[in-house]
Amino acid sequence: MAPYVLGDENGFSTLEQSRLLMSSVCHRVYLSGSGEDRRVEVSATEFRALKEEAESLWGTTDLHGDFVPGLLNRKLPLVERQDVMRMD
Repeated sequence: MAPYVLGDENGFSTLEQSRLLMSSVCHRVYLSGSGEDRRVEVSATEFRALKEEAESLWGTTDLHGDFVPGLLNRKLPLVERQDVMRMD
């Protein structure tokens, strides 16, 4: 799993959602560009729209945890697993 990284005129950012008892607060957290290190609160509607756009471009998972391809990411990259046990 990895966060979606989105870009706009302020730089690259990720999305964060903090759930409280009966509500949630959504932020766009900038990683680079003119907005670097800023947390900008976004509405729930904007958060959903950005999330849906990212999922349609890069893919997501379904209710069973299976990958659903996006327009720009048709398949998951193959990562070799190394079964190494360390005894540090």
